[in-house]
Amino acid sequence: MDDDDRRVLGAAAARVIDVITAAAAELDAGLSPPQLRVVVVLHEQGPSSVSAVAAATRSAVSTASRTADRLSGLGLLERVQGDDRREVLLRLTRRGSALAREWVERRSDAVVAALEHWSPQRRAALLAVLRDDAGPAPSSAGADAPEDLRGSG
Repeated sequence: MDDDDRRVLGAAAARVIDVITAAAAELDAGLSPPQLRVVVVLHEQGPSSVSAVAAATRSAVSTASRTADRLSGLGLLERVQGDDRREVLLRLTRRGSALAREWVERRSDAVVAALEHWSPQRRAALLAVLRDDAGPAPSSAGADAPEDLRGSG
C-alpha cells in the first residue's frame, strides 16, 4: 500500500469517526463512544459477563468493569446473578435498552446520511467489499443497518 492509499484510508476513517461522534453528541446521553459501545454490546448479546463485554469491545476486563460501574450508576445497566451462583452478569435496564435502541437508530441514520449523495451502485460496491472482507463480526454489526444499506444480500 502506498502513501496515497494510506492517506485516503486515514481520511475515510476520520470521516467515519466524525459521523459517529456527531451522532453520539446528538444523542445527548452524556456517554462516550466506548460507553455507548458497551450499551450496544449488551443490547445485541443480552446479559453478559464483564469478560465477555471486554472481549466484544476489545478492552481490558478492568476497563469494562469500570465502564459497567459508570453505566450502572447512570441507571443504564445492572449486575445480576447468573445461572451459576458465582457468575455475575451485566444486563441493561429498561432505560439502557431504550437508549441502545435509540443509539442504534441514530447511528444507522448518520451513516445513511453520510452516504446519501453516493449512487446506489457505489453504495452497493462499498457494501460488497465490506461484506467480503469483514469476516465474522464480533457482534451483529450489520443487523441494525437500514435496509437500503444492507442491500439485497
